[in-house]
Amino acid sequence: MENYETSLVADQYRVNRLNGGYEDTKNRTLVRKGMKVTVDYFEEVNSLTQVNGLIFIKDEEASAKRVEQQKEEAKKRELEVAVEGISAKDLINELTGKSKDKEVDEELEALRAEYKELTGKDANKLWKAPKLTAEIEELKK
Repeated sequence: MENYETSLVADQYRVNRLNGGYEDTKNRTLVRKGMKVTVDYFEEVNSLTQVNGLIFIKDEEASAKRVEQQKEEAKKRELEVAVEGISAKDLINELTGKSKDKEVDEELEALRAEYKELTGKDANKLWKAPKLTAEIEELKK
């Protein structure tokens, strides 16, 4: 399973100085709201608050939405990769829950073989079972 917690949404604050230092992290001013940052950057900036005067505070709700978006994007990418090499008809059958019926394919092949025995030529590839059956019956008459 992939780790979707590599980025998060946070608000960036500037910590106000007290006595020449950045010691009071509760006394702060909002700089940017809703920033998308990596977890590593988030932790690095927060560890250097005394030096740079900046602090990030994680927005839990927005971060949870971001994780859901990343999961949906990953599913779309997986589907796009899976779609390559599959015909549109097979994809539609797969998405609708219909699978290709092997018995129908075997029946169609048997009909094509019978048509070839009777005529000596291959049946039209576009003909389905009803058309082949009709042609075979006509040839047998």
